[in-house]
Amino acid sequence: MSGRHPRRHVRDELRREYHSLEAGCQRFGVTATMFRTAKYVFYMIVLAFSAYLIQYAMVEPFLAMAFAALLITGPEGLEQWLIKSGQIDTNKGGEKND
Repeated sequence: MSGRHPRRHVRDELRREYHSLEAGCQRFGVTATMFRTAKYVFYMIVLAFSAYLIQYAMVEPFLAMAFAALLITGPEGLEQWLIKSGQIDTNKGGEKND
């Protein structure tokens, strides 16, 4: 087995993921690049807002950063945490995990 096989597998998987994201974004009239750009701009705004909370609103730094982490990770982070903690025992397809 050559060393190129895993790399090709990862590249194909990334390509499928990109096309899936592109198709999903097209339904809303945006490209995947526009979606990612908006997502990262949102991340920067959230971090700037948390810095504002710490500096000017005198919010505890831990609370401000926890709030930022909650906004950035969103529902996907919560879902992954629940799956890892055993609270959710199904995958995205609705099939039981073994």
